[in-house]
Amino acid sequence: MVKDGLIKVILVYKRERLFRNADIAAHAQAIFDLHGIRVVSYVEGIHDSSPHSVLMRQFLDANAQFERANIRRRVNDCLRHAAKKGDWKGGGCGRRN
Repeated sequence: MVKDGLIKVILVYKRERLFRNADIAAHAQAIFDLHGIRVVSYVEGIHDSSPHSVLMRQFLDANAQFERANIRRRVNDCLRHAAKKGDWKGGGCGRRN
């Protein structure tokens, strides 16, 4: 659909809801730019390719990736702490089988 020019605008509530990885966000944004597709963020108000908007996009993408990693770490820390106290409710404590 992108290559056929069927999409002109992608509207998101917050940019972090679209991308949680800064590398993937940068790659996707390059594809969008190549095909003239605008990604409009309702909350952040980012909607163009001005230097300010580019910097804000990069900051928001990096922040989303940082927050995702921190949430994962906090959840795993809580699960480990619960297991040490004997309150383990099951699951893999962040480990994948």
